[in-house]
Amino acid sequence: MPEATSQGIEYTLPLFGDVQLINSAIAIATVQVLETQGWEVPTAAIKQGIAETKWPGRLQWTTWQNRKLLIDGAHNTAAAQVLGRYVRTLDYPSISWVMGMLSTKEHSEIFRALIRPGDRLYLVPVPDHSSADLNQLSTMAQDICTELTLCQVNSHLTLALEEAISASENLIVLCGSLYLLGHFFNSSEQ
Repeated sequence: MPEATSQGIEYTLPLFGDVQLINSAIAIATVQVLETQGWEVPTAAIKQGIAETKWPGRLQWTTWQNRKLLIDGAHNTAAAQVLGRYVRTLDYPSISWVMGMLSTKEHSEIFRALIRPGDRLYLVPVPDHSSADLNQLSTMAQDICTELTLCQVNSHLTLALEEAISASENLIVLCGSLYLLGHFFNSSEQ
């Protein structure tokens, strides 16, 4: 876990991504404003609170079928940009994206933030929600990144994850919808 310093406080930050440094600094600054209004918050409590922070589905590492997997909601442009920046700091030549998106999202902007030449894209429906048309997403993704190694439509999340695992040693990232992550978490517990 990375060590950070903000407002004179050194702390351990368990969340990944550059945006979490900003978020933790804002949290500390907020506490310091509260202290000017009479609140007493010990530095140890601030450090402990940050160190114990969990954010399921946000740059979260997990294991599925004995393979390391990165999961992130990345359900809007800003979140996809954060995920894209983080993934590019990792030492992988290409990424296998397993992605499902709702029909109401900014599909092209999310693709622009994430996919790169040489990547693989496995598109899946978001179960029990207004999922985007997978064939339209496939066409859009291939128009945006003409050098994808693979762009495949899958009928089910499990099938897409299995395909991604068997096809490559790349980093596998599951993203595109918080509902899709919820489905993943629920089906993984069974």
